Amino acid sequence: MLATSALLPIFNALPDAYLLLSPALLVEAASDAYLAATLTKREQLVGQYIFDAFPDNPQTPEARAVENLRASLAKVLATGQPHEMAQQHYDVPNPELPGQFVERHWLPRNIPILDELGQVAHILHVVTNVTTQVHDAKELRASKAREMAALTEAETQRNRLQALISQAPALIASLRGSAHVIELANESFKQMFGNRELIGKPYSEAVPELGEQGFIDLLDKVYQTGETHYGNEVLAYIDRTNSGQREPLYFNFTYQATHTPAGEIEGVLLFAYDVTTQVVARQQVQQLNGELEARVTERTQALQQAQLEAERQRTRLHRFFMQAPAAICILDGPELVYELVNPGYQELFPGRELLGRPIAEALPEIVGHSVYQTFRSVYETGVTHEEYSLLIPIARPEDGVLENRYFNYIQQARHDEQGLIDGVLVFALEVTEQVLAHQQAEAAQTSALAAAELLAAQRENFHRVFEQTPASIAILRGPNHQFDYVNPGYQQLFPGRQLVGRSMVEALPETIEFGFVALLDRVFQTREPFFGAEMPLRVADEAGHLLPEAYFTFTYQAYQEQGQTAGVSIFAFEVTEQVLARREAVAQQAQLQTLFEQAPVAIAIFQGSEQVIAVANPRMAALWGRTPEQVVGKPMLEALPEIRDQGFKELLDQVVTTGEAFVANEVKAVLQRNGLLETVYFNFVYQPMRNLEGKITSVAGVATEVGEQVKARQQMQALNDQLQASVADLGASNKLLTRTNQDLDNFVYAASHDLKQPVNNLAGLFGELQRNVVFTDKAEEELLLPLIQEALQQLSITIDDLAALGQAQQVREVPAELVSLEELTEEVLSSLEPQARAARARVTTDFTARPTVSFARANLRTVLQNLLANSFKYADPTRPARIHLSVWLDEGQPVLVVDDNGLGFDAEKYGAELFHLFRRFHHHTAGTGVGLYLVNRIVQANGGSIEVESQEGEGATFRVRLGPA
Repeated sequence: MLATSALLPIFNALPDAYLLLSPALLVEAASDAYLAATLTKREQLVGQYIFDAFPDNPQTPEARAVENLRASLAKVLATGQPHEMAQQHYDVPNPELPGQFVERHWLPRNIPILDELGQVAHILHVVTNVTTQVHDAKELRASKAREMAALTEAETQRNRLQALISQAPALIASLRGSAHVIELANESFKQMFGNRELIGKPYSEAVPELGEQGFIDLLDKVYQTGETHYGNEVLAYIDRTNSGQREPLYFNFTYQATHTPAGEIEGVLLFAYDVTTQVVARQQVQQLNGELEARVTERTQALQQAQLEAERQRTRLHRFFMQAPAAICILDGPELVYELVNPGYQELFPGRELLGRPIAEALPEIVGHSVYQTFRSVYETGVTHEEYSLLIPIARPEDGVLENRYFNYIQQARHDEQGLIDGVLVFALEVTEQVLAHQQAEAAQTSALAAAELLAAQRENFHRVFEQTPASIAILRGPNHQFDYVNPGYQQLFPGRQLVGRSMVEALPETIEFGFVALLDRVFQTREPFFGAEMPLRVADEAGHLLPEAYFTFTYQAYQEQGQTAGVSIFAFEVTEQVLARREAVAQQAQLQTLFEQAPVAIAIFQGSEQVIAVANPRMAALWGRTPEQVVGKPMLEALPEIRDQGFKELLDQVVTTGEAFVANEVKAVLQRNGLLETVYFNFVYQPMRNLEGKITSVAGVATEVGEQVKARQQMQALNDQLQASVADLGASNKLLTRTNQDLDNFVYAASHDLKQPVNNLAGLFGELQRNVVFTDKAEEELLLPLIQEALQQLSITIDDLAALGQAQQVREVPAELVSLEELTEEVLSSLEPQARAARARVTTDFTARPTVSFARANLRTVLQNLLANSFKYADPTRPARIHLSVWLDEGQPVLVVDDNGLGFDAEKYGAELFHLFRRFHHHTAGTGVGLYLVNRIVQANGGSIEVESQEGEGATFRVRLGPA
């Protein structure tokens, strides 16, 4: 199709990916953009069957790329109409990893190129590589899926955290803003305030009793400074029944600021424990200690009543001791022996025997713990020691496994009457449940904060990616497709338009006419994504003037929230420049095609070592006697088998090898036209064509048929010859020559006849001599006998050839008859069978053009026998002989051709001497040089002629024009 060196580079440099195919789906040309997209090289691709070059990827059988493309091409060939395919997943072979493939997605289009008759002469295969867009869309879908998963996980975590907070034994509330509006409060918090209405109210309004006690000031300080405030056993008066009656309660609490993703303070998280029971118990213990000390003093002052009062106090103390809600014990002496244990303390260690046993023996697991060290320290120093939420591993009674338990306790020294320390009082409260609940709440809070921070970071990353991507992205919400978000790339498509917050119909009413709103409706309703390629749209500028038509490749993808379709996302690229460029390229291509088809000269392009005909315009095909479809895509010698051994392929190979153009004038060629071989003459140029790297990729041939000019010149030359011959008086010379030739023929005939018998007698005598004579000198025998035998053999051959010459004088007198060339050839080959076997010869024939000829059978047999015998005799000993006999017609005159691959000779140098009598060019075999002379004389006597083409080492071709038919 691309005929000249000027056209092919233009095709190669087209900006899009183009592939030119023959109707047989062979690759004729490929643009540089196509080669880059498919990772191929032009010299490997051109001439290949497209599905051999691009097979299916066995790892993606679901793609069915070859099947889909084959169906599209078949449709184009059948209908002659363009066909635009849907997006195809069609991987290409990886040149760096044989057997592997590189993922590719395409938008293909197949365009027929028709000849004058409206038949498909070529197919233009155009593809747009959309692999990046597919990956981007896939990544966008994956990102949305990850975002939805993150949102779902965050929601799950939020629900889990909410449940945990709701069920936690601690008091938890979340306050927002400087007014400390209650956003969240768990059940414990609500119950603490009598289940009054809290949510949505400022803290000072919801729990006004706390505002009067300074707690609002603490919240303000935390909100302003961000510093966490810890309160320990703080007294608060709370109206728990909403009756106006306030109850004193003690709390351990934390006020902690909460922050936005940007780090700004947005509220305060309140976390508190009701420790009233522990505080009251400790106060009771302290009161008890005071009372004990007072009683001791009274005992000293009033001995007479001490015993009675002590007993009474002991009873009261014992009653209080045994009924106290706290765990109390008394450890006696330096061994810290359990002297007294109340039920509350005993319950801490069920199944343990405590009374009367040292604590180290009763609770051996605490010996290495700090609690035991503080016992010793209190006993030795008298300094009271307090601990809160202290972790003490205690062995389970059933299996002895240590489990973590938490305690608040006071260790206080006991003194005797002399003021000496004689024991330790212990007041304890197990707070394991409260501590674990607090830890869980803190962990849940940390997890929730981390999830929120991660979600915020992900949203920030998505936003940054969308803002910076070259693609145009928009998110539409709801069935009316309201713009919820547009990135700068999308906004640039519609400058001056207010998009966000408006529906598609309101913001871009022109999209209704072009069908985009209907597509959005379908995607929203069906949830099926839509992929649009190069779809047109005309929009108006800020002044309301319609802008030129633009083209977009885009994806509409529905997204969901809580299992329902919430909107549609848009991922688009403007491809107006590519579409317009491709249209311009198609127009240029059509222009180039017209120029190529209507060129006034014959043009063809040959590629590869086999010189495959990649391009041939109608004039070149007509010169060859074919149509373009019959030759394009085939090797030269396959498309034009009759030109084998006429030297044209060798000239093309020479141009490729040397890189130099070849110019020829009035070259004769034999071509098969209309079923017959014809001789034509033409001028032609073989011009090498190079790629950008300077490498020869093909050869362009430009030819003009000049047969009429050659015939006119030949006729003029013949007329001149006749004029010159008529000037000379050749009558006498002709008579003399005829007589001389006749005398010579008679002499030759007589000499050969008279010498033949003596030579036969001499050969018989020599044979008898060999059998009966014994040489005294063996060396002399080995030297002389072969020489004599060779001389006799040569003499016999010479006499036979002279006899043949004698018979040749009668050639005009032998009548012609209809001779079957096939039968005559078999007869001659049968007689030459030994020579053929010695040459390892294979003889082929083609007499289709003229199976029979009118000629004297004996004379034609002599011609065939001599020509075949020469081919056998002068065969190249390094290879088997190959001889081909054929007949073709030249202006109705039969031409017998004998073509061999023998030793050959320099025909240009010795052509004039070839048919002289006794002239030979090879002397390694026996011969006289009479055979070709005799053939030439027989042919000329019948009004014919003989031509020969040969080069040394390249074989020889004899063309025998047998005279009038």
